[in-house]
Amino acid sequence: MRTMKHLRIAASALVALLIALAVTACGDDPPTIGILEPDLGASTEATRLAFLEALKADGFAAGDNVRFFRRNYEFRDDPYDELADYLANEKKVDYFFAMSPEALDAIANVAGGRPIVYAFAGGIVNRPPNAVGVSIAAGPAADHKGLGSAAGHIMSQVLRGVPIAEIQAPAIR
Repeated sequence: MRTMKHLRIAASALVALLIALAVTACGDDPPTIGILEPDLGASTEATRLAFLEALKADGFAAGDNVRFFRRNYEFRDDPYDELADYLANEKKVDYFFAMSPEALDAIANVAGGRPIVYAFAGGIVNRPPNAVGVSIAAGPAADHKGLGSAAGHIMSQVLRGVPIAEIQAPAIR
């Protein structure tokens, strides 16, 4: 009789522990990445899709363990600064992906120290200390898939907690 009572107490405690663990796991929101892109062109899409594919290859899939909010500058009356502010302060994203020098500048003004990964064809003038990424010379031969893939692998490191200062951006051909 006494053994049955102990088994019921142990079983009840185990069920309570499992419920507590399930509730705790459900309460954790996945990290969010705000993407700010310049246009709807083929090169932008190639970069973004390669970024998402690289993240997925590294174990970060949309809807599973990471969320995305995307804003596109083309055909918008909102300047880059307002789009970046929307991602930073209304959506409260945890990380940023800048796909143009203008997007990087706008995000740097509102990121408040949150990590920024960038990838674009074109020069970079001022890289904020909380940013890491890749840029290549603009032109018809620019490797936008390579840019996006490199940025995705960089973001994977950031998501795993590697400090920005320790991340080595790969060379893009």
